[in-house]
Amino acid sequence: MPIKLPTGELASEWQCVTFVLYSARRYVDAYVSDMVALNRDEADGGWLLALERDETALPRYLAEWRNVGAIAVGELRSKIFVSAALTAGTAAVSLVAAFHLGALAPSLPVSWPKALLCSGACLMAWATILGLGTPRSTWDGPALHDRLVPKLFLLPFLPGLLATLLGTLL
Repeated sequence: MPIKLPTGELASEWQCVTFVLYSARRYVDAYVSDMVALNRDEADGGWLLALERDETALPRYLAEWRNVGAIAVGELRSKIFVSAALTAGTAAVSLVAAFHLGALAPSLPVSWPKALLCSGACLMAWATILGLGTPRSTWDGPALHDRLVPKLFLLPFLPGLLATLLGTLL
């Protein structure tokens, strides 16, 4: 009996962003389904149907795609963490410098415009560092993890932009 392919539906990119953040297993499942859909839509997609009849080759392809999906979710999570750590380190250095130069003092009441500007700038810096760099090349078209980076960029950038604009208007 031939092995059945996953559903072969293109993954919802915003839904996969939540999978990156909360469920690696669901991301890998969505990645495999996305790969099946993309390969089925290719001009030479007939090879996928031939694979479905081959009980030895299909499991190797599915295992390879699962492995690539697991690596991709790990890389995306690492990229989120490293960019957040770099941003936090830079913000800490700038706060220490501001206290040392006398531009900031630990006093109440807090200057809300400065606080909003600082937090907005940090969020936008995090998004910028997260969005920099080139994604790992996997094949000729944009794989799922390549398509998620712009969505991951928007998550911290838009709230950061809002906080920065509010800080300038107050």
